[in-house]
Amino acid sequence: MNNSRTCLRIAGGFTLLELVIVLAILAALTTVAVRSLDGVEDQSRYDATRRSLDNIQAAVLGTANERDADGSLLVTGFVADLGRLPYAVGNDPTRQLQELWRNPNNVQAFAIAAAPDDPAVILGTGWRGNYLRLSLSQSSLVDGWGQAYGLNTDGSGQIVTVTSSGAAASGYGAGLLMVNLGGSAGQPASASYATTVSGCVYQLDASSGQLKNPDPNNGPIMVCYFGPNPNTGGILELPATVTVSSSATVTAYSVPATIGPRVLRAYQLPPGTPTTLTNLGLATLKSVPVRITLQAGGQVRDLVIR
Repeated sequence: MNNSRTCLRIAGGFTLLELVIVLAILAALTTVAVRSLDGVEDQSRYDATRRSLDNIQAAVLGTANERDADGSLLVTGFVADLGRLPYAVGNDPTRQLQELWRNPNNVQAFAIAAAPDDPAVILGTGWRGNYLRLSLSQSSLVDGWGQAYGLNTDGSGQIVTVTSSGAAASGYGAGLLMVNLGGSAGQPASASYATTVSGCVYQLDASSGQLKNPDPNNGPIMVCYFGPNPNTGGILELPATVTVSSSATVTAYSVPATIGPRVLRAYQLPPGTPTTLTNLGLATLKSVPVRITLQAGGQVRDLVIR
């Protein structure tokens, strides 16, 4: 009998109070585990979004301090090839950055060609994506939370800022997960990729081999900047008339530009010749075409006509 009663007490299992305590413990552990996983998941989404934004910035503006095999500076990316930021395309916010992975505006494909008004100037310009590579299953771009990026544009429709909508909604990394490509919403895009190139124009004295200030009696001087045409993808010729004075010791110039590989050339036209692009071929003295890789902040390069 004693053995039987002992077996019955063992077979009786947990009391109701014990079951309630066990369930409470399990619920508490589950809550802690879920909260821990939420933090891990948010961090994973944050990291994925940060990588995506870094890739967008590199696709548009290139990678800082990138070097060619010979050690020379490289500035690559969308702006280097087209001289502008991507336009917001269409109304689907997940596809408005699509100029980075396709050519919906049908701008000229990248080509190396001679400048229209100076065949001696050779420059590569045009769309040569994909600048941003999506997976085979992707046709749109979202952040780590699966949300479309928030985009701000300038007055012409160029995308100037890209912000994670998912981070803003969740509060995890809000304010940190954004990239500024070129300025402020509604303002002309320029902050990160517009630059200038300036310097002096000298004349090589054939008899002495010395550099001197150009003689204004020999005619007007132009400095022409060659870069990508932001509207067509072809070559943009941007002339700047330089004031030459017999009383000055130097002849300075400055032209607006954009980051990337560009070409500069100085010309002295015959006296009385209008300083227009169509008259570049009439120049009596010229500098050699000077290739220069421009970065934000401005560069200085002197030019020598001969």
